[in-house]
Amino acid sequence: MTKPKLRVLQLFEEYLPITENWAYRLLAHTPGVDLSVFAKRYLKNDFYHPDFHFVDQPVGHLWQANQLLDRSRWYDWLLKLGLRGLQSVGPQYTDVLDRHLRQANYGVVHAHFANLAWDFHRVVARHQLPYVLSFYGWDYEKLPYVQPAFQQYFQQLFRQCAAIICEGPHGAQTLIDRGCPAEKIAIVHLGIDCAGIPFFQRQKRENSLRLLQIAAFSSTKGFLTAIRAFALALPDCPGMEYVIIGVEREPGHRQAILDLIRDLGLEGRVRVRPKIDYRVLHRELQHHHVFIHPSQYAADRDCEGGAPIILLDAQATGMPIIATTHCDIPNEVAHGETGLLSPEGEVEALAAHIRQFYAMGQVAYDQWSHRARQKMEREFDIYQSGQQLAQLYQRLSRSTGRF
Repeated sequence: MTKPKLRVLQLFEEYLPITENWAYRLLAHTPGVDLSVFAKRYLKNDFYHPDFHFVDQPVGHLWQANQLLDRSRWYDWLLKLGLRGLQSVGPQYTDVLDRHLRQANYGVVHAHFANLAWDFHRVVARHQLPYVLSFYGWDYEKLPYVQPAFQQYFQQLFRQCAAIICEGPHGAQTLIDRGCPAEKIAIVHLGIDCAGIPFFQRQKRENSLRLLQIAAFSSTKGFLTAIRAFALALPDCPGMEYVIIGVEREPGHRQAILDLIRDLGLEGRVRVRPKIDYRVLHRELQHHHVFIHPSQYAADRDCEGGAPIILLDAQATGMPIIATTHCDIPNEVAHGETGLLSPEGEVEALAAHIRQFYAMGQVAYDQWSHRARQKMEREFDIYQSGQQLAQLYQRLSRSTGRF
């Protein structure tokens, strides 16, 4: 008789923004587990795996209906008021989750991002289920900075959760410094499917360079620093190009990028393009030599927390990296082997790294390219990460006897 799979419920605020495609990849490669998803809101995208179960709930439907209405039309405005009233008197997300947990037989509940884990911590505790929390980025430091109450909420979550997942050693140490017991922390890389990512043999002549950056437009991604470094290096690097691809996340940041390009006279050298679908990402990477991504802290302590997953995709295609020593980036990018790292915000150091890759010829470039691919295959393959996560779930469920 076949042993039933362990049932695990995944909690999301939204399932799933395209910028969080790494969460889908990890869950889709977690073997031997029956996965269900409970989200406050479901988005239309490509992340609906046929083997996942999606918990339907009316609260999210009301929210989505509200978003579709146009407040500038008086009748839509009235409908919005009506929907808001229904939301206030109807069931809440916690009520819906509580009812679902009574009806289902889960062995583990896994919350993604600390704020969401706090929203549902009482419901999960009521059902005495092992609670897993994954930190990813802004929830490490920005969340308790902008909402100081979370400094105390973190302590309660650290006590309640059976395991706390982060992406690398920097994230782990950040949580330990905030009071998380080290024995509860598990490092699980947000890996990539190396077998499904093509390796490109790029042509790289001396004294040529095509830079690429793909990220949400926000100050944490270091766009303005990268543009200034590009401008500083350009007199020594004629013919160099820099392409920026992204979507607005921080209001006004895209315009700040365009303004700086204009002020520095870089029109025609630095091009800004709209976001692209993940399905065409690797084809886009093929046409550039080096991926640049000088992550940094924002004024409100927003940070990568771990490290940008796009750096893994780029290296898997054979693309070296120019980045910073911010958070867990040194865990993803080996300085002097698969990329060049400098302290965050240091424009001159970044410009020097741009010049180094500009001057590089084919033989040296190929060595960097192959080392980047090999590091991804060795340390960041998604099948290894999925296996780690599955083993963690199994261990937690055995400790409570829940299957």
